[in-house]
Amino acid sequence: MPVRSPNSKFAFVALCLAAVVLSACGGGTAAPSGATPTTVPSTGRSAPITSSPVSAPPNSQRHLWLVEDFTLALLERNGLPASTITRIFDTPRTLLIVRRHGSIPDSLVPQATKVQSFASLTTMEAAIQNGTIEPGVKYLLYDNEAWAFTPVNERQAPINFAAQAAALAHAHGFKLIFTPAANLAPILSSAYTTSNQLGTGTDKYSGYLNLDLAGKGAAVSDIFEIQGQQAEVSPSFPAFVHQATTQARAAAPANPVLLGITTAVPGGGGVSAAQLSNVVAETGSVVDGYWLNVPQASAQCPACGAAHVAAVVSFLEAYAAGPGG
Repeated sequence: MPVRSPNSKFAFVALCLAAVVLSACGGGTAAPSGATPTTVPSTGRSAPITSSPVSAPPNSQRHLWLVEDFTLALLERNGLPASTITRIFDTPRTLLIVRRHGSIPDSLVPQATKVQSFASLTTMEAAIQNGTIEPGVKYLLYDNEAWAFTPVNERQAPINFAAQAAALAHAHGFKLIFTPAANLAPILSSAYTTSNQLGTGTDKYSGYLNLDLAGKGAAVSDIFEIQGQQAEVSPSFPAFVHQATTQARAAAPANPVLLGITTAVPGGGGVSAAQLSNVVAETGSVVDGYWLNVPQASAQCPACGAAHVAAVVSFLEAYAAGPGG
């Protein structure tokens, strides 16, 4: 679901896992369209990584946040006080996606845990082999979507390729974050369409649940992210999140589950600060954290317009002042 940033994806509960924010817009044998992958290579778990967000530091906030360095720089340029950015995100429990030659806000969030993102196993393998993993990175993110950046064979067998990505990451001392998009469901089964009308039974979100992408994906990753943010303003969205989270926790009870949230949804324009706050209020007791997406026009999201920054600035200011912050 291409609603990503251009330069790269109920009540609050007292959890052991704490503070994070969001972002919206693969070898192996490929499963044919209309079938779910059935062979999942076994993967071992690597030893715990220092500064892993699974260990909550003193005074940590309630949610984990997955956020791009570009997004934090954009928010600071558009009025979010540096003190607010530091308060929410300056913790090892912030998963900071960094890019080569990117705007890494080290002075704002020096304690953040670094992540490098890949849309395919092929590019992940190349980065490891070529030594282009950014210094200090501890997590590799595998963003498999129905878009040009993920090869067709990887889209057809996302779980198999995620398992291979996990094995590759662990072999080189990293952990894996897996974020399969809901738009993979129509590829895996002809019973589903690419519709964003959540709850119709044939939409991609119903397919995501019926194909158990969250459960299968959580089983082969260290952190799993539910990438369904395009439907976040739908009345059925909280129920979708609850079901997907239940599947993920049944498969991997000890692993964090994140949820994508976005400042823009297809056909709906910008999302307000109140809508973002409402999503967090309705899902905060279910997931461990969020991937904060602030999409704008880019190769990854050609249909996106200008970034809706004001809403997320207001949302984060309110979040920092509330029980989550």
